[in-house]
Amino acid sequence: MNYTFYSQEGIFGVMTGVMATYVLIFIYLGAFMNRSGMGRFFIDLPLSLAGRSAGGPAKVAVLASAIFGSISGSSIANIVSTGTFTIPLMKKVGFRPQVAGALENSVSLGGQLLPPVMGSGAFVMAEITGVPYVRIMAIAAVPALLYLLSIGFIVHFEAKRNGISGMAEEDLRRPMEVFREGWFHLLPLIILLAFLIAGYLPDWCAAMAIFSIIIINWIRVGLSRFSPDTFPVPKEKMDLRGIAASFIEGTENSLIVGSAAAAVGIIVGMVALTGLGLKMSYLLVAFSGGSLLFAFSWSRSRLWFWGWRSRSRPPISSSSYWRTRRWKIWAYPSSPPI
Repeated sequence: MNYTFYSQEGIFGVMTGVMATYVLIFIYLGAFMNRSGMGRFFIDLPLSLAGRSAGGPAKVAVLASAIFGSISGSSIANIVSTGTFTIPLMKKVGFRPQVAGALENSVSLGGQLLPPVMGSGAFVMAEITGVPYVRIMAIAAVPALLYLLSIGFIVHFEAKRNGISGMAEEDLRRPMEVFREGWFHLLPLIILLAFLIAGYLPDWCAAMAIFSIIIINWIRVGLSRFSPDTFPVPKEKMDLRGIAASFIEGTENSLIVGSAAAAVGIIVGMVALTGLGLKMSYLLVAFSGGSLLFAFSWSRSRLWFWGWRSRSRPPISSSSYWRTRRWKIWAYPSSPPI
Protein backbone atom coordinates (compact mmCIF):
# COMPACT_ATOMS: atom_id res chain seq x y z
CA MET A 1 0.00 0.00 0.00
CA ASN A 2 2.82 2.42 0.81
CA TYR A 3 4.43 1.73 -2.57
CA THR A 4 1.14 2.27 -4.40
CA PHE A 5 0.11 5.50 -2.67
CA TYR A 6 3.36 7.19 -1.61
CA SER A 7 5.96 6.29 -4.24
CA GLN A 8 6.66 7.77 -7.68
CA GLU A 9 5.67 4.50 -9.40
CA GLY A 10 2.12 4.17 -8.07
CA ILE A 11 -1.02 6.23 -8.34
CA PHE A 12 0.92 9.50 -8.25
CA GLY A 13 3.43 8.38 -10.86
CA VAL A 14 4.15 9.30 -14.45
CA MET A 15 0.62 8.71 -15.70
CA THR A 16 -1.02 10.98 -13.12
CA GLY A 17 1.72 13.55 -13.58
CA VAL A 18 1.10 13.73 -17.32
CA MET A 19 -2.63 13.92 -16.66
CA ALA A 20 -2.22 16.89 -14.32
CA THR A 21 0.44 18.65 -16.40
CA TYR A 22 -0.79 18.31 -19.98
CA VAL A 23 -4.06 16.43 -20.42
CA LEU A 24 -6.17 18.41 -17.94
CA ILE A 25 -5.75 21.74 -19.73
CA PHE A 26 -6.78 20.17 -23.04
CA ILE A 27 -9.90 18.75 -21.43
CA TYR A 28 -10.78 22.28 -20.36
CA LEU A 29 -10.04 23.44 -23.91
CA GLY A 30 -12.58 20.95 -25.25
CA ALA A 31 -15.15 22.19 -22.73
CA PHE A 32 -14.61 25.82 -23.76
CA MET A 33 -14.90 24.82 -27.43
CA ASN A 34 -18.19 23.10 -26.80
CA ARG A 35 -19.56 25.96 -24.73
CA SER A 36 -18.53 28.69 -27.21
CA GLY A 37 -20.26 27.11 -30.20
CA MET A 38 -17.16 25.74 -31.96
CA GLY A 39 -18.47 22.19 -31.73
CA ARG A 40 -21.65 23.13 -33.56
CA PHE A 41 -19.67 24.90 -36.28
CA PHE A 42 -17.52 21.81 -36.80
CA ILE A 43 -20.75 19.87 -37.43
CA ASP A 44 -22.49 22.43 -39.64
CA LEU A 45 -19.51 22.92 -41.97
CA PRO A 46 -19.01 19.19 -42.80
CA LEU A 47 -22.77 18.84 -43.09
CA SER A 48 -22.89 21.52 -45.76
CA LEU A 49 -19.94 19.94 -47.59
CA ALA A 50 -20.76 16.22 -47.52
CA GLY A 51 -24.44 16.02 -46.60
CA ARG A 52 -25.57 15.80 -50.24
CA SER A 53 -23.42 12.80 -51.22
CA ALA A 54 -24.28 9.11 -50.80
CA GLY A 55 -24.49 8.28 -47.11
CA GLY A 56 -24.00 11.98 -46.37
CA PRO A 57 -24.64 11.97 -42.60
CA ALA A 58 -22.10 9.17 -42.12
CA LYS A 59 -19.46 11.14 -44.03
CA VAL A 60 -20.40 14.15 -41.93
CA ALA A 61 -19.72 12.04 -38.84
CA VAL A 62 -16.26 11.20 -40.19
CA LEU A 63 -15.38 14.82 -40.96
CA ALA A 64 -16.94 16.33 -37.83
CA SER A 65 -15.36 13.78 -35.48
CA ALA A 66 -11.99 14.25 -37.15
CA ILE A 67 -12.10 18.04 -36.76
CA PHE A 68 -13.55 18.12 -33.26
CA GLY A 69 -11.40 15.22 -32.01
CA SER A 70 -8.22 16.81 -33.35
CA ILE A 71 -8.75 19.68 -30.89
CA SER A 72 -10.47 18.05 -27.91
CA GLY A 73 -8.23 14.95 -27.82
CA SER A 74 -11.01 12.94 -26.16
CA SER A 75 -13.05 10.22 -27.84
CA ILE A 76 -15.76 10.46 -25.15
CA ALA A 77 -16.20 14.21 -25.60
CA ASN A 78 -16.16 13.61 -29.35
CA ILE A 79 -19.03 11.10 -29.18
CA VAL A 80 -21.07 13.30 -26.84
CA SER A 81 -20.59 16.43 -28.97
CA THR A 82 -20.94 15.03 -32.50
CA GLY A 83 -22.66 11.68 -31.97
CA THR A 84 -25.81 13.14 -30.47
CA PHE A 85 -26.34 14.92 -33.79
CA THR A 86 -24.89 12.56 -36.41
CA ILE A 87 -26.26 9.23 -35.15
CA PRO A 88 -29.96 10.27 -35.51
CA LEU A 89 -29.17 11.66 -38.98
CA MET A 90 -27.51 8.40 -40.04
CA LYS A 91 -30.52 6.41 -38.85
CA LYS A 92 -32.86 8.82 -40.62
CA VAL A 93 -31.30 8.28 -44.07
CA GLY A 94 -31.25 4.49 -43.73
CA PHE A 95 -28.22 3.30 -41.76
CA ARG A 96 -28.91 0.53 -39.28
CA PRO A 97 -28.69 1.65 -35.63
CA GLN A 98 -25.78 -0.67 -34.86
CA VAL A 99 -23.88 0.57 -37.91
CA ALA A 100 -24.48 4.21 -36.95
CA GLY A 101 -23.28 3.64 -33.39
CA ALA A 102 -20.23 1.63 -34.43
CA LEU A 103 -19.29 4.22 -37.04
CA GLU A 104 -19.49 7.14 -34.63
CA ASN A 105 -17.43 5.25 -32.05
CA SER A 106 -14.75 4.38 -34.62
CA VAL A 107 -14.39 7.85 -36.09
CA SER A 108 -14.42 9.46 -32.63
CA LEU A 109 -11.49 7.25 -31.65
CA GLY A 110 -9.71 8.21 -34.86
CA GLY A 111 -10.36 11.88 -34.20
CA GLN A 112 -8.71 11.49 -30.81
CA LEU A 113 -5.54 10.25 -32.54
CA LEU A 114 -5.46 13.09 -35.09
CA PRO A 115 -3.06 15.99 -34.39
CA PRO A 116 -2.68 18.64 -33.14
CA VAL A 117 -4.32 17.56 -29.86
CA MET A 118 -4.04 13.79 -29.49
CA GLY A 119 -5.11 11.54 -26.65
CA SER A 120 -3.40 11.34 -23.30
CA GLY A 121 -1.31 8.39 -24.53
CA ALA A 122 0.65 10.73 -26.80
CA PHE A 123 1.58 12.96 -23.85
CA VAL A 124 2.61 9.88 -21.88
CA MET A 125 4.84 8.79 -24.78
CA ALA A 126 6.43 12.24 -24.96
CA GLU A 127 7.06 12.29 -21.21
CA ILE A 128 8.58 8.80 -21.04
CA THR A 129 10.61 8.75 -24.25
CA GLY A 130 11.78 12.35 -24.09
CA VAL A 131 10.70 12.90 -27.70
CA PRO A 132 9.13 16.34 -28.26
CA TYR A 133 5.36 16.25 -28.55
CA VAL A 134 5.52 18.12 -31.87
CA ARG A 135 7.59 15.30 -33.38
CA ILE A 136 5.14 12.65 -32.15
CA MET A 137 2.33 14.78 -33.55
CA ALA A 138 4.00 15.00 -36.97
CA ILE A 139 4.67 11.26 -37.15
CA ALA A 140 1.11 10.37 -36.12
CA ALA A 141 -0.56 12.63 -38.68
CA VAL A 142 -0.30 10.31 -41.70
CA PRO A 143 -1.51 7.09 -39.98
CA ALA A 144 -4.42 8.96 -38.39
CA LEU A 145 -5.44 10.45 -41.73
CA LEU A 146 -5.20 7.04 -43.42
CA TYR A 147 -7.37 5.54 -40.68
CA LEU A 148 -10.07 8.16 -41.14
CA LEU A 149 -9.80 7.94 -44.95
CA SER A 150 -10.34 4.18 -44.81
CA ILE A 151 -13.48 4.69 -42.70
CA GLY A 152 -14.66 7.22 -45.26
CA PHE A 153 -14.30 4.62 -48.04
CA ILE A 154 -16.14 2.03 -45.93
CA VAL A 155 -18.98 4.50 -45.39
CA HIS A 156 -19.19 5.24 -49.12
CA PHE A 157 -19.25 1.57 -50.14
CA GLU A 158 -21.78 0.73 -47.42
CA ALA A 159 -24.06 3.53 -48.62
CA LYS A 160 -23.75 2.49 -52.27
CA ARG A 161 -24.42 -1.16 -51.49
CA ASN A 162 -27.57 -0.39 -49.53
CA GLY A 163 -28.77 2.43 -51.77
CA ILE A 164 -28.51 5.08 -49.06
CA SER A 165 -28.65 8.58 -50.50
CA GLY A 166 -27.71 11.90 -48.99
CA MET A 167 -29.87 14.47 -47.27
CA ALA A 168 -32.44 16.59 -49.06
CA GLU A 169 -31.20 19.83 -50.56
CA GLU A 170 -33.71 21.93 -48.63
CA ASP A 171 -32.35 20.58 -45.32
CA LEU A 172 -28.81 21.79 -46.03
CA ARG A 173 -27.10 25.16 -46.15
CA ARG A 174 -24.47 26.39 -48.55
CA PRO A 175 -20.85 25.85 -47.41
CA MET A 176 -19.86 29.48 -47.94
CA GLU A 177 -22.83 30.65 -45.89
CA VAL A 178 -21.79 28.43 -42.97
CA PHE A 179 -18.17 29.51 -43.31
CA ARG A 180 -19.02 33.22 -43.32
CA GLU A 181 -21.06 32.85 -40.15
CA GLY A 182 -18.46 30.89 -38.20
CA TRP A 183 -15.01 31.37 -39.72
CA PHE A 184 -13.76 32.93 -36.48
CA HIS A 185 -14.10 29.54 -34.77
CA LEU A 186 -11.03 28.45 -36.75
CA LEU A 187 -8.82 31.10 -35.12
CA PRO A 188 -8.25 29.20 -31.81
CA LEU A 189 -7.19 26.15 -33.83
CA ILE A 190 -4.76 28.27 -35.86
CA ILE A 191 -3.37 29.83 -32.68
CA LEU A 192 -2.94 26.42 -31.08
CA LEU A 193 -1.10 25.05 -34.12
CA ALA A 194 1.08 28.13 -34.44
CA PHE A 195 2.28 27.99 -30.83
CA LEU A 196 2.87 24.22 -31.02
CA ILE A 197 4.95 24.55 -34.18
CA ALA A 198 6.84 27.46 -32.64
CA GLY A 199 8.02 25.09 -29.90
CA TYR A 200 6.03 26.27 -26.88
CA LEU A 201 4.92 23.80 -24.23
CA PRO A 202 1.61 22.05 -25.06
CA ASP A 203 -0.11 23.18 -21.86
CA TRP A 204 0.82 26.81 -22.54
CA CYS A 205 -0.48 26.50 -26.12
CA ALA A 206 -3.81 25.13 -24.84
CA ALA A 207 -4.07 28.02 -22.38
CA MET A 208 -3.55 30.51 -25.21
CA ALA A 209 -6.25 28.77 -27.24
CA ILE A 210 -8.68 29.06 -24.30
CA PHE A 211 -7.91 32.75 -23.90
CA SER A 212 -8.46 33.27 -27.63
CA ILE A 213 -11.89 31.60 -27.42
CA ILE A 214 -12.91 33.95 -24.61
CA ILE A 215 -11.53 37.08 -26.28
CA ILE A 216 -13.15 36.26 -29.64
CA ASN A 217 -16.49 35.76 -27.93
CA TRP A 218 -16.17 39.07 -26.09
CA ILE A 219 -15.33 40.86 -29.35
CA ARG A 220 -18.40 39.35 -31.02
CA VAL A 221 -20.61 40.44 -28.14
CA GLY A 222 -19.16 43.96 -28.28
CA LEU A 223 -19.63 44.27 -32.04
CA SER A 224 -23.22 43.03 -31.78
CA ARG A 225 -24.03 45.90 -29.39
CA PHE A 226 -22.64 48.54 -31.74
CA SER A 227 -24.05 47.09 -34.96
CA PRO A 228 -26.68 44.38 -34.31
CA ASP A 229 -27.75 44.34 -37.98
CA THR A 230 -24.26 43.46 -39.23
CA PHE A 231 -23.04 41.37 -36.31
CA PRO A 232 -25.72 39.12 -34.75
CA VAL A 233 -25.74 38.52 -31.02
CA PRO A 234 -23.89 35.28 -30.19
CA LYS A 235 -26.09 32.52 -28.87
CA GLU A 236 -23.29 31.39 -26.55
CA LYS A 237 -21.83 34.11 -24.33
CA MET A 238 -18.58 33.52 -22.48
CA ASP A 239 -19.43 35.71 -19.50
CA LEU A 240 -18.67 34.72 -15.93
CA ARG A 241 -21.51 32.21 -15.99
CA GLY A 242 -20.34 30.70 -19.29
CA ILE A 243 -16.73 30.49 -18.14
CA ALA A 244 -17.78 28.84 -14.86
CA ALA A 245 -19.96 26.36 -16.76
CA SER A 246 -17.01 25.51 -19.02
CA PHE A 247 -14.77 24.83 -16.02
CA ILE A 248 -17.46 22.68 -14.43
CA GLU A 249 -17.90 20.66 -17.62
CA GLY A 250 -14.15 20.25 -17.99
CA THR A 251 -13.78 19.13 -14.37
CA GLU A 252 -16.52 16.54 -14.80
CA ASN A 253 -14.85 15.20 -17.94
CA SER A 254 -11.45 15.10 -16.23
CA LEU A 255 -12.73 12.69 -13.59
CA ILE A 256 -13.00 9.95 -16.20
CA VAL A 257 -9.46 10.54 -17.45
CA GLY A 258 -8.08 10.92 -13.94
CA SER A 259 -9.53 7.62 -12.77
CA ALA A 260 -8.06 5.85 -15.80
CA ALA A 261 -4.64 7.43 -15.14
CA ALA A 262 -4.75 6.34 -11.49
CA ALA A 263 -5.69 2.79 -12.50
CA VAL A 264 -2.82 2.63 -14.98
CA GLY A 265 -0.51 3.96 -12.26
CA ILE A 266 -1.53 1.10 -9.96
CA ILE A 267 -0.85 -1.46 -12.71
CA VAL A 268 2.53 0.06 -13.56
CA GLY A 269 3.45 0.24 -9.88
CA MET A 270 2.62 -3.41 -9.22
CA VAL A 271 4.50 -4.56 -12.30
CA ALA A 272 7.52 -2.52 -11.26
CA LEU A 273 7.35 -3.73 -7.64
CA THR A 274 7.27 -7.40 -8.61
CA GLY A 275 9.91 -7.02 -11.32
CA LEU A 276 7.58 -8.53 -13.90
CA GLY A 277 8.08 -5.75 -16.42
CA LEU A 278 11.88 -6.04 -16.41
CA LYS A 279 11.71 -9.83 -16.69
CA MET A 280 9.31 -9.58 -19.63
CA SER A 281 11.68 -7.14 -21.33
CA TYR A 282 14.66 -9.47 -21.03
CA LEU A 283 12.56 -12.47 -22.09
CA LEU A 284 11.36 -10.59 -25.17
CA VAL A 285 14.90 -9.68 -26.19
CA ALA A 286 16.10 -13.26 -25.69
CA PHE A 287 13.10 -14.92 -27.34
CA SER A 288 13.15 -12.67 -30.41
CA GLY A 289 16.59 -13.92 -31.39
CA GLY A 290 17.80 -10.51 -32.47
CA SER A 291 14.81 -9.70 -34.66
CA LEU A 292 13.53 -6.20 -34.07
CA LEU A 293 10.55 -6.90 -36.31
CA PHE A 294 9.47 -9.84 -34.14
CA ALA A 295 9.84 -7.81 -30.96
CA PHE A 296 7.75 -4.99 -32.36
CA SER A 297 5.10 -7.40 -33.70
CA TRP A 298 4.79 -9.10 -30.32
CA SER A 299 4.38 -5.77 -28.54
CA ARG A 300 1.84 -4.69 -31.12
CA SER A 301 -0.23 -7.84 -30.80
CA ARG A 302 -0.32 -7.48 -27.02
CA LEU A 303 -1.53 -3.91 -27.39
CA TRP A 304 -4.26 -5.03 -29.81
CA PHE A 305 -5.39 -7.76 -27.42
CA TRP A 306 -5.59 -5.34 -24.52
CA GLY A 307 -7.36 -2.77 -26.66
CA TRP A 308 -10.17 -5.23 -27.38
CA ARG A 309 -11.05 -5.35 -23.70
CA SER A 310 -10.68 -1.70 -22.66
CA ARG A 311 -10.66 1.82 -23.97
CA SER A 312 -7.67 3.33 -25.73
CA ARG A 313 -6.11 5.22 -22.82
CA PRO A 314 -5.06 2.40 -20.44
CA PRO A 315 -3.47 0.11 -23.07
CA ILE A 316 -1.70 2.97 -24.83
CA SER A 317 -0.39 4.46 -21.61
CA SER A 318 0.84 1.29 -19.95
CA SER A 319 2.14 -0.29 -23.15
CA SER A 320 4.12 2.81 -24.08
CA TYR A 321 5.55 2.86 -20.55
CA TRP A 322 6.96 -0.65 -20.71
CA ARG A 323 7.76 -0.71 -24.41
CA THR A 324 10.04 2.29 -23.91
CA ARG A 325 12.04 0.23 -21.45
CA ARG A 326 12.28 -2.64 -23.92
CA TRP A 327 13.64 -0.42 -26.68
CA LYS A 328 16.17 1.14 -24.32
CA ILE A 329 17.36 -2.31 -23.25
CA TRP A 330 17.46 -3.34 -26.92
CA ALA A 331 19.42 -0.31 -28.10
CA TYR A 332 21.79 -0.22 -25.09
CA PRO A 333 22.13 -3.82 -23.84
CA SER A 334 25.17 -3.02 -21.69
CA SER A 335 23.54 -0.12 -19.87
CA PRO A 336 21.83 -0.62 -16.51
CA PRO A 337 18.05 -1.14 -16.65
CA ILE A 338 15.90 1.94 -16.14
